[in-house]
Amino acid sequence: MNIRSFIILPAIAFTLIACQQSKTSNVNESVFSSADSADSDSINPDSVEATEQAGDRPDGMTQLIVSGKSIGQISINESGENVHKQLGKPDGGDAAMGKSISIWYANHDTTSFVTKIYFSRGHGNDEIKRVKQIRVTSPFFKLRADIYTGKPLMKAKALYQLEKVATFTERGHIRILYDDLRAGIAFDVDDKDLITGLTVHEPGRSVSTTYLDFFSDLKLTPGGQPAHLATVASASSIGLIRQKVEKINSASLRKTHVEFMCDEMMKVDHFYLNDEIVKISVDYGTIGDVYSREDYYFDNQKLIFLYEFVEGGPACEGCIKKHEYRSYVSDDKVFKYLKDKTAQACRKCDFGAKSKQYKLLNARSQKEIKTILCR
Repeated sequence: MNIRSFIILPAIAFTLIACQQSKTSNVNESVFSSADSADSDSINPDSVEATEQAGDRPDGMTQLIVSGKSIGQISINESGENVHKQLGKPDGGDAAMGKSISIWYANHDTTSFVTKIYFSRGHGNDEIKRVKQIRVTSPFFKLRADIYTGKPLMKAKALYQLEKVATFTERGHIRILYDDLRAGIAFDVDDKDLITGLTVHEPGRSVSTTYLDFFSDLKLTPGGQPAHLATVASASSIGLIRQKVEKINSASLRKTHVEFMCDEMMKVDHFYLNDEIVKISVDYGTIGDVYSREDYYFDNQKLIFLYEFVEGGPACEGCIKKHEYRSYVSDDKVFKYLKDKTAQACRKCDFGAKSKQYKLLNARSQKEIKTILCR
């Protein structure tokens, strides 16, 4: 696509580029169950009206940001195929598990303004990837004539019920993310409280759940959601962990493998992403009539998710017993625990330096690993 002609004819397509905005794995399907889904706790968008504020409007639809609906001529739930026809080939992106991100830079310059669009398949039988979130950093796009990137957040705070939900790093600078969940609009700001990016998302779905795909170091802010949205905050935390685990399981990882005898032959795998351990798998083998294995997932050297699989046990006629246990962990404490698809009280609720998960994370030899696991 010719970028110059795209600039000259803004009415033909979304001007995100025009005006200076120029391996999946089946393991995720087994690691997570339907009971893990954050969607079950989300607010029904049908019960929430996207807020369209009064005030001075930008010139033309190509500049206009409408909370919960659109930026320029790209709309929430628009098909990915249609978006790519309008904007041309992305400068970057990623895809996994029916979800994808497309990135466009102004004039294809990675140091310039950026547009990021997150796509996900629809619900039910809808196999089409649709727009779920749009983020822009160009001041060309305006919510109002006085609300756009580079402007103070103060006026947006007067119009929206913004809550501080997360922090992340962009090009070496810390950003703070604010969201109005019901309106479907979010702002990220710098240390001077100046807007650095605007994001439109589906009303009733927290922006932070999807922002992880934009920024892998996204950190939820403790207490970032108001009390009446506590269930949404919990769902958002689960969604973030799910996405991190799915990314780990879908990435090309370097693996180290050791085997040794305890009561039975044990196998331990450490998985590395950029020389950092992100997953440890322990296969305990079959002891008596019970087979078990465990997977530990880490983010920045912190345990975030534990998956346990157990098969066998006391015989039952014509059946093989199988159980799955999942622990969602934040700050070394379990905040949600599932046995199969049922939420229960956690069996182990705290993890510290002396827990086997962290000992294995820091083990440097087969001898150390064997000492930790063979008791």
